[in-house]
Amino acid sequence: MTDLTEGNDVLVLNLTQNSTINALGGNDTLTIIGVADRYSEEELPLYSITANGGAGDDRIIIQGYVSSATIDGGAGHDFISFIEDDPDRPGIAYGGDGNDTILGIEGVGGAGNDYLGNGGDGGDGDDTIYGGDYGGSYGGAGSDMIFDATIADGGAGDDFIWGGEVISGGSGSDYLLGGYYAYGGAGNDIILSNFADGGAGRDVWFGLYPDLNAGTDGDKIVLNDGHHLVSSFSGAAGEFILTAEGAAIDEDGDGVADWVYEHPGLSATDFLATGFDGDPLAAVDDAFTGTAAAEYIHGGGGDDDLSGGGGLDFIFGGFGHDVLSGNAGDDLLVGQAGDDRLYGGSGADELDGGDGNDTLSGSAGDDFAYGGAGNDVIAGGDGNDRLLGEGGDDRVNGGDGDDTIVGGAGKDVLTGGNGADRFIFAAGDSKAGGSLRDVITDFETGIDKLDISALHITDYAGQIGFQSIGSGLIVYADLGGNGYDNSDFAVQLTGVNALAQSDFILA
Repeated sequence: MTDLTEGNDVLVLNLTQNSTINALGGNDTLTIIGVADRYSEEELPLYSITANGGAGDDRIIIQGYVSSATIDGGAGHDFISFIEDDPDRPGIAYGGDGNDTILGIEGVGGAGNDYLGNGGDGGDGDDTIYGGDYGGSYGGAGSDMIFDATIADGGAGDDFIWGGEVISGGSGSDYLLGGYYAYGGAGNDIILSNFADGGAGRDVWFGLYPDLNAGTDGDKIVLNDGHHLVSSFSGAAGEFILTAEGAAIDEDGDGVADWVYEHPGLSATDFLATGFDGDPLAAVDDAFTGTAAAEYIHGGGGDDDLSGGGGLDFIFGGFGHDVLSGNAGDDLLVGQAGDDRLYGGSGADELDGGDGNDTLSGSAGDDFAYGGAGNDVIAGGDGNDRLLGEGGDDRVNGGDGDDTIVGGAGKDVLTGGNGADRFIFAAGDSKAGGSLRDVITDFETGIDKLDISALHITDYAGQIGFQSIGSGLIVYADLGGNGYDNSDFAVQLTGVNALAQSDFILA
């Protein structure tokens, strides 16, 4: 057992036996080095490590392979990272209270806004969790974002869950996208999944086989395919609004929609079907304007012009090149297929361009905009916005406010606008070559932040480099000492001559 002091300690340990390290108080840096190659012909012993960071903002880095690991960052904003990718690794890391980052191992965040790179339990706070290889991901209390977890549960709060096999929003108004089976839980949820159960609340469902057993008065169900969709309704009486996409709704050719069935306790007035020939939102070019009430609008096929009015609106463009306008209220706009234009209007809006080369504008309010596939143009407008370009060569502009901007894959042009903005990059988002390198047009030193924490930088002076280009600067990260041309990351900053370490978020 090794006990450090209450101060700010630095320890590098070559693991030659099962070890326990207690860092006690202070902002400590622990680097534990295990076996370099566990798959070599020579059978090298693997040892276990238990490390306790104690109070303070700690950095705990595990290099190489270990037999098992139990890491506890303790109170403070901790960074815990396993460098080697080992899906067989047993162990867990506890962040404790504070805004923690845990990479390469299943994590338990505790209180605070945590980032878990390989699944786990975020605990209280607004957490970001990526599924990884270590089982389920649980958001806990707070408005969490969970991506690609085999099993995901958002817990209490308004959560965003993307992908996975079985996903549950928990209580709160959640947005569940993907997943083989999705359960909304309590709250007014948006669900896009093959098998869906909205649970309590006024939900909007997309899916092949929605389960209405827990349905609530006012639920909206979108049936994406005409085959074996719904055999009965056994939920609460009230109005269900169903929209059918696809041509195979009338399977037997008798002119009757096959998904409408009789059920005891529900009359024909309990159902409103939209999306068929003759309906205002059939598979043609449609125009629709909503009212001041909360509404659900779906365009289906064709090039549609859909406006939501003044309430809390859910607008889906469907196929075609659509124009979606949320106007007043906190709206959800989803372009889906085609080259779409989405305008959030006033309010805190969520915009999803879907496939195609889309234009997204949040306007006023704290908006979330996701470009999806294609070369998209995204503008946040006023407010503290979260903007994600994702695939394609995107142009992203935060506008006024303290914005969070992610270009994603492709050659992106990023503009923060007024305010203290945060530009986030993951490995592979931006590279040294000119055809792969992102450009930030207005980075303000001392105000904006370049977040490259996903790169696991452990030596700022040795792994971060700079090159001048015209009136600007190229910042690059070279973790393996391979030189600029083969570096792991590079981004070009227009009008910037120098950066300080304080301009970066490294952990």
